[in-house]
Amino acid sequence: LTGSMRFIITPEEAATLLERTDADYSRVVFPFLNGEDIMRTPTQSPSRFCIDFGEMALEDAERFPAALRLLESRLDDGDTSHDGWWRFHRPRPALRSALAEAGIGKYGLCPSTAKRLLFTWGDLGWRPSHATYVFVIDDEYHLGVLQSRYHALWAWATASTLKGDLRYTPTSCFSTFAFPPEVSIDTQERIRHAMRTIHGIRSQVCVEKQIGLTKLYNLMDKGGVADLKAAHTELDRAVAAAYGWDDAVLSDDAAILDALYELNTRITIGEVEYDPFGVRAGG
Repeated sequence: LTGSMRFIITPEEAATLLERTDADYSRVVFPFLNGEDIMRTPTQSPSRFCIDFGEMALEDAERFPAALRLLESRLDDGDTSHDGWWRFHRPRPALRSALAEAGIGKYGLCPSTAKRLLFTWGDLGWRPSHATYVFVIDDEYHLGVLQSRYHALWAWATASTLKGDLRYTPTSCFSTFAFPPEVSIDTQERIRHAMRTIHGIRSQVCVEKQIGLTKLYNLMDKGGVADLKAAHTELDRAVAAAYGWDDAVLSDDAAILDALYELNTRITIGEVEYDPFGVRAGG
């Protein structure tokens, strides 16, 4: 197997390693999440596992011999002279440090490419793939703003596409997006409640029907799961209130983008005090 694919293992292979008693393999075997898992599995959770030695030196990795032997057997040329052959090519140490330093119990997630921009929560024990984006946040307020129609409009306006799918990138879609700069505590909580409602409905219906988010939202578009559509409408109204927009703006995509571009400019030139991630529950 080439590249990072040799690190990806089946649930059965993971179970075999985790059952071993010669070492604590839970330190190097983790659920592995890709973008399709977010959109297609009923629980938006990993369907496969991976062997991840992080930044361990080889002598430390050798404490987990069965995992190391499995990786070695998957080398195309059997050559273990390549630097770091036992490590993921890009183990993302900066991301792991950021999550650890933030002291959060979950983080935001979205697939890098999809027909619809949807956000969910990730588990600290998972290893997200390159086909997902991780957001070091744990507040439904921030996830709710990202899940709103307005962030989706901004993303489609600033991102590229692939065969009609949105190719979300943090540099063009997230870093340039202006969160509401001043939000009352009541409005923050309204957004949190709407996002919790959306997540709760999605979780329940997906498990009951054994479908993923793609099929769930296709069903909503056809007139089903009316309570999910109502929850999204409430979220959009709550986020609009956070921006101070009236109903005339809500129905006009061009006006929404104009307002976001204007806010982005005012923040950039320092006209607006801006610290969106200082917003916390009750703060």
